Amino acid sequence: MRKQRTGKTRLLFVFAALVTVVGQGLYQEVQAGSSANATTTSNTSIIASINISKTADLNFGEAAQGDIAKAMNAASAPSGAGWSGSPTRGAFSITGQPSRSYTVGIAPASVTMTTGAGNTADLQIVVDTFTYYSAFTASGSSASLSGAGTDTLFLAGTQAAIRGTQTSGTYVSPNITVTVTY
Repeated sequence: MRKQRTGKTRLLFVFAALVTVVGQGLYQEVQAGSSANATTTSNTSIIASINISKTADLNFGEAAQGDIAKAMNAASAPSGAGWSGSPTRGAFSITGQPSRSYTVGIAPASVTMTTGAGNTADLQIVVDTFTYYSAFTASGSSASLSGAGTDTLFLAGTQAAIRGTQTSGTYVSPNITVTVTY
């Protein structure tokens, strides 16, 4: 004969069955979980450094006492009326990463060429308003290296008017620094 189950026993039995079913479901759910992954690499490209070397000094040629100011054009060699002696634009050879754009900085904004002691106005001539011209880009406002990684950069400026009492001699300025940067 079968034993009759009481309410408490039945409740205990139902609870045990429920725990077993839920437990199995959770176990299966944990087992059925998924994951994914991916990999990457790290990369860098090393570019050629930019270099600059002077190939010619900025030279205003010859001037006479009382001459007017001379503004040299960086895009073309000085010639014609008002220029005498051997005036030249400053010139620089630029090398670096092919087809790369670069910026040009010129400092200081002005220099004073002097002769002798250089301690009076008659021994000084100011040069300012520096400009540049990139031969490859044919521009005075932007510069780029060619496909071979080269360019010629020209430098020009304005020489102040020569005083009527200016002392004769060779006038030289402190350094003008041309900086090129990618």
